[in-house]
Amino acid sequence: MWKWLIANGLFTPLNNAESLMFPLGAPCDRSDVVWNQGKLSWNLALQTLAWGRFLAERQGLEPVL
Repeated sequence: MWKWLIANGLFTPLNNAESLMFPLGAPCDRSDVVWNQGKLSWNLALQTLAWGRFLAERQGLEPVL
């Protein structure tokens, strides 16, 4: 599920898909998803730090924080 959300631009370091659904009878693809975007500053700040740490560690770097 996370890979699908990321690949379809619904979950990035700067936004959150707070909730999403597909209308009854709609195909399960990006064009028909109905979603609510959450932009809470504290949550996004912590999430961005976590993404930065993940990306640094994935490249074998030592995170600053």
